[in-house]
Amino acid sequence: MALTNPKAILFFTALFPQFMKAGAGAAQQFVVLTVTFAGCAVFAHAVYVLLARSVKGQLAAPRRARWLNRVFGGSFVLLGVSLLGLRSKAA
Repeated sequence: MALTNPKAILFFTALFPQFMKAGAGAAQQFVVLTVTFAGCAVFAHAVYVLLARSVKGQLAAPRRARWLNRVFGGSFVLLGVSLLGLRSKAA
């Protein structure tokens, strides 16, 4: 899906040349880097899925969900209040 995404193209265009050797075949290096990156992404997503599965039962309880909503809601309120103290640098 990311083949037509301009952000992905720019990201890989900026990332891959740092790890490629000038004298070696570019196509082979590109394939190795792409497979390595895809493998790391699949592994990271698998870890996220396993973590979410293990925490789901604990967070699905109504009492804990209500507590989490209060904690996160309170943190957003604190962040909003802290924005009131910021001053604009453009004057």
